[in-house]
Amino acid sequence: MIGVVASAVVGLVLVAVLVVFDVGLVLQAYERSASSTLAAVAIGTAAALGTVLAFAWYRSRVGRLGGTARRVLGWAGIAWSGLFVIAFFWTHPRHRDEFSTPLEVAVVSYCLIVVLVAVCLLPVAMLGLARPTNHGTRDRIRVWKVDDDEAYFVAYCDCGWVGTAHDATDLEAQDKAFRDARDHGTNVAPEVEHPLG
Repeated sequence: MIGVVASAVVGLVLVAVLVVFDVGLVLQAYERSASSTLAAVAIGTAAALGTVLAFAWYRSRVGRLGGTARRVLGWAGIAWSGLFVIAFFWTHPRHRDEFSTPLEVAVVSYCLIVVLVAVCLLPVAMLGLARPTNHGTRDRIRVWKVDDDEAYFVAYCDCGWVGTAHDATDLEAQDKAFRDARDHGTNVAPEVEHPLG
């Protein structure tokens, strides 16, 4: 528990330092050229708010989207996240001692807004993770054999419940996973599934 609290405090301090430095950079750029800085900040902020709204739209409709749409939007989200990381590392290590271009100010504004929104939504996300989902009678429970670095059997339910992972080298691992599934509910798939292929 102490480690979690210490990590949270260190994380909040790092975010605060990032916010102070980034706001300082934007203000410094504003002092040099107010017109180009305002346009860059507006573009960065609009892109950040568009990203947040797109994420909110996706989260509100993810259950109603088809598999192909979810896959395409998921890959688009992964690509956008990769671009965010590249943009963050492009601007943050090198902009402290240099004059920033309008493009760098826009990227810093974008990163700043996204980080602030993420920090503000963190308590909401934590509460959502802590709240258990009700198990419905129609929820399907499956036993998966996951062939990763170490193979294991695990029961998984549509309601989000996940059973204990049982090492595949144990001869009773599959039976234990099915026992976990039957303890959770009655709508258990009869065959083992292989989610990774």
